[in-house]
Amino acid sequence: MPPDRREAGHLEAGHLNATPNRSGSLLESMRRPIRVIKVGGSLFDLPDLRQRVAEWRSRQQTELDVFVAGGGSAADVVSQWQARFALSDEASHWLCVDAMSVTVRLLAELLEPSVLVTEASDLQTRLSGGRVDSSPPVVFDAAQFLRAVEPTLAGERLPHSFEATSDSIAARVAGWLEADELVLLKSTLLDCPRNAVAGAEFGLVDRHFPRQIRLPCRVRLVDIRKESVPEMSWTG
Repeated sequence: MPPDRREAGHLEAGHLNATPNRSGSLLESMRRPIRVIKVGGSLFDLPDLRQRVAEWRSRQQTELDVFVAGGGSAADVVSQWQARFALSDEASHWLCVDAMSVTVRLLAELLEPSVLVTEASDLQTRLSGGRVDSSPPVVFDAAQFLRAVEPTLAGERLPHSFEATSDSIAARVAGWLEADELVLLKSTLLDCPRNAVAGAEFGLVDRHFPRQIRLPCRVRLVDIRKESVPEMSWTG
């Protein structure tokens, strides 16, 4: 059941902003920490992806988790179609967004119990009233957000091309939610990149990603394909 809007705090256009309720309780008005977690599309070939994500999450500090998914092989097919049929960047972009709607539903099944959210306003309401200690993870289909909300946000808009992948989409969602942390679950990590700009140059993230990061949001990259689960953090 969705939280009572009267107790969920005030939702300003474009971002989440909790304000004190009538009781004036500081604890009730405190903003819950939000963590956006992007599951890379290349990870969907792992038969035990469900267990790997669950084990990783069990070792993390408890926060309000919002999962998004990469397009994976479905997005790769769109890239092939673009070359074969000379599709425009605009058409290919939206086909990839729709492909992500498929993988995000798969992710919601893998993360059961979870909550699949498809409307941006519903996500804001749920997070504003969420309980950190008991909330199931939210799996967010960003298609409606990208069509109706993202163009209205401040900052640089996402290009409608393969220049911006699901990494940049996750960063845009994190900025919109004023998330405390953005975690990118990857299939591999490179030793060289020390920040987002270097990571883009080495191909670890797309080239638009560094322009979407909004400090003080922390960025963490985790390789859950390896049993040792190595990770690195970026500060900018």
